Amino acid sequence: EANWIYNFSLPPLLVHSLLFEDSRKLSVWSKKLPQAKIGNSYLNFIASHDGIGMRPVEGLLNKDAINKMFKRLRKNGGEFSFRKVQGKGKKVYEANITLFNAFEKSDFDKKGKYYLERFISAHAIMLAFEGIPAVYFNSIFGTSNDNSKYIISGNKRDLNRYRWNKVRLEKSLKNKNSKQTIYYKNMINLLKVRKQQKAFHPDATQTTLKLGSKIFAIKRLSIDKKQSITCLTNVTSEKQFVNLNINKHKFKNLLQEKLIFVNKKLELKPFQTVWISNK
Repeated sequence: EANWIYNFSLPPLLVHSLLFEDSRKLSVWSKKLPQAKIGNSYLNFIASHDGIGMRPVEGLLNKDAINKMFKRLRKNGGEFSFRKVQGKGKKVYEANITLFNAFEKSDFDKKGKYYLERFISAHAIMLAFEGIPAVYFNSIFGTSNDNSKYIISGNKRDLNRYRWNKVRLEKSLKNKNSKQTIYYKNMINLLKVRKQQKAFHPDATQTTLKLGSKIFAIKRLSIDKKQSITCLTNVTSEKQFVNLNINKHKFKNLLQEKLIFVNKKLELKPFQTVWISNK
């Protein structure tokens, strides 16, 4: 009874894949996701004014994987909201944390060397996914947990509801080295590139590719069949090499960085995303 439906399983699966450097659960779910009918769409998002809902991964992630995810998010500054389950006490309903904090450190990257790369690639995957993307305002600037507001209000959702002062934000964006400027430029670049591609139309077909647990890969094909984009993300903190059967002179990476091949295999830097287009 709706034209658009929130793709609620995508946020927790994306966060899990990048924090634990394993794309298998995301790939299996993506492959089974039915294509929307023409005129209907998935509304893809990672963050909103609420927390990261955990009920949508029940049956997709096992109890051990979910508990490990909770433990890591707690270390990264997260809180949790609960719901009562009859006869079973309470269960986590949502994780209350900004995306910046969620991706800040992982069990594989305890010093947070690749926090920016994880953040940007999560959005690159979301933007490439079949449907219509929705980007939370605070995510555009890599906003951190609003701990001060949470301490005052006691509302866990306030961690992810920071209210910017317009003058202060504009001042930050004038500084080319500020955190807000770095995140803003990366996010706006993704949006600008995506906007120009026919193969990212909401009704363009999507195919999930099998390239192992360390790479998440989908292929989009435009409605007129003229443009194809292969979207690859290295979900690990180490270089990965992908065997792609393409002519590197006839394809280009829409995300500016030059495609690097080593022994005919595509090299992907830690948490790098490429959008390889045939035109």
